[in-house]
Amino acid sequence: IKDHTERIEQVLQHQLRQGVTHLLLATLASPLDLLQDYLKGAMQVIEAGKQEKFPDSCFGGCLVEGTFMNPDCCGCHNKAYVHSPSRLLAQQLIQTGSVRILNVAPEVGEEDEVLTVVSEAKDAGVIVGVGHAKPHAVMLKKAVDAGCSYVIHLGNGPTGSSWKTFNNGGMMEEALRNDCLTVSVIADFVHVHPHLLRDWISRKEISRVVAISDSAFATGLNSRKSFEVFSRAGAVSDDGTHLVATSSKSDALNCRKTETSSRTSDVAGLFGSCVTMKQIFENILNLMFNDMEGVHVRQHAGMPLHDAVRMAVSVCSLNPAKLLGISHMCGDVKAGLEATVLLVNITEKAMRCGERWPGCQWQRYLTVTLKKVIYRGKVVE
Repeated sequence: IKDHTERIEQVLQHQLRQGVTHLLLATLASPLDLLQDYLKGAMQVIEAGKQEKFPDSCFGGCLVEGTFMNPDCCGCHNKAYVHSPSRLLAQQLIQTGSVRILNVAPEVGEEDEVLTVVSEAKDAGVIVGVGHAKPHAVMLKKAVDAGCSYVIHLGNGPTGSSWKTFNNGGMMEEALRNDCLTVSVIADFVHVHPHLLRDWISRKEISRVVAISDSAFATGLNSRKSFEVFSRAGAVSDDGTHLVATSSKSDALNCRKTETSSRTSDVAGLFGSCVTMKQIFENILNLMFNDMEGVHVRQHAGMPLHDAVRMAVSVCSLNPAKLLGISHMCGDVKAGLEATVLLVNITEKAMRCGERWPGCQWQRYLTVTLKKVIYRGKVVE
């Protein structure tokens, strides 16, 4: 447990210097004894922050992501460590005190058991999300009625979808149209195509979208090129922006062979991103600033700079604070909230078509430079 505590503190210090002033750490599908030790270590960090033994703690707790997912949608998680949603196991995890969000696949296991897990977790003050799942829309609506309020990285995981009318469609369709659900999106411009991302933001409206990094190495890559986690191998992409799943360590050393096929849309699974939240903010800023086409919407109009900044602040700061129930303390700049502010420079430059991704028509680009982090009234060195 001590090793987990020390590692988490290193992550928090690194992230705070990068301008991340509140974060949750997600857990993979993993052996239960290791998972529980990690959650207990996380709780020690939370308690140290409360007692000001670790005064710069920006830690909000853990997202238990991998334990109760659908094994058919496990992505790069090891399905050997995936469990059907269980009241007993959920209670054991929640009792560690560090679980802030619990991911549940509502279509897995007995329906009554799953819905009870959802309702009891909500009653315990835990936010219940749905991800790595493929419930039909009717089942997802039942989970929402029981207490689910959040969709974990929409479009990735994978997210189940159905264009047919049976059961009113799939998870993707219900997630987009259900106003009781906030959706998170990995806004690295790799996990979700920017044209789709702009469509989804338009459909959900800005107040129901949270942008995340899904960064797998929270203290940076540190020259890492390949890795293995719980018997699942991966590699860093050539451009250093994302992680690619590989079948073995030897494949990981030459990920280009497995990353994509030359003439199909088949690509290897993604293991996460390598970008910072500063880059996520910059991506959202440009997404809202520029005129651009969508996939389901022909054209989205760009916004004036001050409006685009406000939209980026909403999805990267205010909306996450609302989801976590802490917007009365932080997430915005106004009287009565804690003095946590990022000072940045935003500069505009000309851009060549296709520079950010194939098919990109942007001719101007906003670059964000982090100048200073002020956390709870103190400058972070």
